[in-house]
Amino acid sequence: MSVLDPMWTKPMKISDRAMDPLGMNRVSDRITNELLTGITVMTSRARYYSFYVWNVYDISKRVDVIRYEQFTRAFYDRERTFMMACIAHQETLSDASLDHSSILGSIKGQRVWGESGDIIKMTFPFLANRLGGYGYYYRPSIASLGLTEHEDPKDTVTELGKKLALFFEKSIDDSKYFQYYVQKELIPKSILLDYGEKCCLCMLPQMTHERNLLREILFGLNKEAQDSTLAKRRRETLSLILYCIHQAGKRNLNLESESFLDSIYYHQLLNDNTVIQLHFPDYFNDILERWRIFRAHDYFSYACESLLSAFLKMLDTKSNLNFQQFIEFIDNKNTLNYLSTLTGTQVKGDSLKEVKISDIVNRISFLVCETTTNPLTIEVSERFDNSCNLKSQLNEHMLTQKIDDAFESNVFNLHEVITPAFLLLFLLYLRFYHYWKRANVYWRWLGGLTLHDLSPFRILYDLEQKLREDFTLLDFINWFVESYVIHQAQEIYNEKALSGGFSRPVSWFHKEGTIYVKDRDYFPRHRNSRFDSCYIILKDLGLSEFIDYARLTKDGMNLFEKLGIEVR
Repeated sequence: MSVLDPMWTKPMKISDRAMDPLGMNRVSDRITNELLTGITVMTSRARYYSFYVWNVYDISKRVDVIRYEQFTRAFYDRERTFMMACIAHQETLSDASLDHSSILGSIKGQRVWGESGDIIKMTFPFLANRLGGYGYYYRPSIASLGLTEHEDPKDTVTELGKKLALFFEKSIDDSKYFQYYVQKELIPKSILLDYGEKCCLCMLPQMTHERNLLREILFGLNKEAQDSTLAKRRRETLSLILYCIHQAGKRNLNLESESFLDSIYYHQLLNDNTVIQLHFPDYFNDILERWRIFRAHDYFSYACESLLSAFLKMLDTKSNLNFQQFIEFIDNKNTLNYLSTLTGTQVKGDSLKEVKISDIVNRISFLVCETTTNPLTIEVSERFDNSCNLKSQLNEHMLTQKIDDAFESNVFNLHEVITPAFLLLFLLYLRFYHYWKRANVYWRWLGGLTLHDLSPFRILYDLEQKLREDFTLLDFINWFVESYVIHQAQEIYNEKALSGGFSRPVSWFHKEGTIYVKDRDYFPRHRNSRFDSCYIILKDLGLSEFIDYARLTKDGMNLFEKLGIEVR
């Protein structure tokens, strides 16, 4: 018996920009904007692209817009009705295989549907933005796909947008809503249900012309996108996700964001404790490298945020704590013993003052690829990069799991977060040193997207300077936590405070003299790759399906053939 796709039950998340104490999303957002232009965390249903474009087009035909307020009112009214039609379809349909997730405004819509009689008064608010979900989430994405433009005082459709709008209109033009009830204040439930049977988000697979054009647009196969680098990267990213879904599905595995990123970073998948090797066609060479850079930034961000979280934990348990006292809590035998456990060799001494970071980097390299780093060379880094994978005794995936376990434990031990967090930074240094020293095109790409923010591009340079200065591990921890975590958190808070108008952001901690005081908790999180949105969109487009496990459809396999992608 088929089970429901687990992606349907995942909560729809508002952008976590506000939960970004170290500003790490700035770089990850710039990366995903280049790799998935037109698709965001919140644009997860393919048919919204069609509906919103049709909405713009239909308003231009029916309303003589002189003021912007006329446009927003007409748009909001139509979206309210669209939302209620989708709710009507959901409420009256018994087929659980149809996806009614991510209907914008559905919480309010379901309540209104349940409380109303046979006729619904269509004047209630459902989203705060005057342009509804379009204004909140989809408007920039739709414009970036070349479907709409803004011509004061309203948005208008392009020729490509008009083509998509007409396909959507064709699917609803025999509905009583389209013929008689557009922008009417009182609409019978029967009319909404009739409209929902044609316009609902879940009905896209049955609308062949509309669906096929959306495929062309999102995969950048339309003539307008032929010379677009961003369209090419979006096409390759969506194809890469499809390919990974196929590889996972063949092995009865479900792919999620983290396992997708593992598959492109290590070219491996984990099935319980079994590591599965993956092979990618040459078609993906460029996009694999760019997503690998994304994952590197994700690991770097996770290490930094783990240190912030550990600092906040200590402020919670130790009152009147200054920064130097926090560092002193780190410098003990527990940290040294855990360092010995993770690196596989005994670290001698009684203090982190006695341990050189060059020695730790050397230990990691020898553990993973049996090669020393005195000095670290391009060749040694490349060997480490090729050797360090999910089978290695030490790898980034394992270290993030150690950090997760430490935060989930009933008893918090500082050394169980601090040690793997710093080892994570050293692994990134060893793995990407050869990218940096060869001025690798993808490393330079990361540099261009880093600007003045934090990323692996910056830490590799800084870490090399500390290695040259013969820093001890305690020196490095002291410097890194102060510069990359405490100072950075304060800088980000000050920036938000200056740009926040009358409301001040809530801080994570504040300083009273030399003492730090915790304001609220924070736990490390992985950067959002937009995988969930892509996964649902690909299913909406009929390129993948979920029957116990996600897998490619016949149309998905045909698309690979069209793109010249060899599927094993």
